[in-house]
Amino acid sequence: METKSNPYSFAAGIGTGNPLVNILISIPYIDIDFGYGGFLHFKSENFHPYILIGIDLIFKQQIGNSLIVGGGFGIGADWSQANLTAPGTTKPSPYERIGIATRLPISIEYKIIKNLSLGLKICSTVGSTIFLTKPKIVFEGMRFKFFAIGFIRVFM
Repeated sequence: METKSNPYSFAAGIGTGNPLVNILISIPYIDIDFGYGGFLHFKSENFHPYILIGIDLIFKQQIGNSLIVGGGFGIGADWSQANLTAPGTTKPSPYERIGIATRLPISIEYKIIKNLSLGLKICSTVGSTIFLTKPKIVFEGMRFKFFAIGFIRVFM
């Protein structure tokens, strides 16, 4: 009797993209992403600290023996340094920006061997951001953003 592998497995992986470095943890139906770092305008001198945490409810479907596609929804939070300084100023802004967003992830994975896969995860997000300024917190507005991560994942 042949058994079909389950696309809902425990897995851990690493990836790169936007954010620059990512750790991905998967438990059945849930993907958790931790990301750090990013570049502005694709210039190497524009690296800025950026922290992302996302929790997604993913519904996956295995197609054939090797391909897994999935989609779902989730929530995320991110932290970055706000750029509230005047143009031409060289010192960094002392303020931070926090964003809370809803996420719509889509993932495609290809199993290279039984417990190892390569994949791409794309998330569109929409949410609000605030500035942590002193003496008060300031609402910045709504933001629409895309994140893309290429990853390698090990199934356990």
